[in-house]
Amino acid sequence: MFTGPAFNPILAEKYPAMFGGVDKEGHPVYIERLDANNIRAVLNDVGTDALFRWHVYTLERQRQIMKHWKTDRICVVLDAGAVDMWIVTNTQAIGFLKQIATHDQAMYPEGMRRMFVVRAPAAVTLAWKVVAPLLDPVVRDKIQIMGWDFIGQLSEFLPIEHLPAELGGKGPEWYSVPCDPAEYRIPEPPNAS
Repeated sequence: MFTGPAFNPILAEKYPAMFGGVDKEGHPVYIERLDANNIRAVLNDVGTDALFRWHVYTLERQRQIMKHWKTDRICVVLDAGAVDMWIVTNTQAIGFLKQIATHDQAMYPEGMRRMFVVRAPAAVTLAWKVVAPLLDPVVRDKIQIMGWDFIGQLSEFLPIEHLPAELGGKGPEWYSVPCDPAEYRIPEPPNAS
């Protein structure tokens, strides 16, 4: 279990991480909302190291949920609707993307069943061209980049009733990862008694 001091609240506010529904194979769904302005603020206010620690903290939460829900994979949805060109032109942001890509495939190589990057603007496509060559082909093949009209394609893998309303779904209330590890509780799977 991750222990330590609470994270700066700006991390949970500006780089939210949530858990909720399950995909069609029964894997928990994890969602991050990416916003260039928010990421810029986080990098300026707390720095790359704190943002990286937050990222690892949320990954460890994913592992706890997978164990509790008795599954070995997680489905990730990244909402990239508010990403702009800054993410691919800022060296600090590109460095952070490379750092997490390298770390995640080394430390969590098999934990991700699939990743869907939804509402992806052109900037995400450019960032993908930078990050994709750094990834193992097996990992790269698990990632799909989708534009704003993603519901039909995504619903092949995730039931609409397990997506949050903000993403066009009819899903349950989502559990946001708190910035204080002492407040963290493992959410129960949907429809659990």
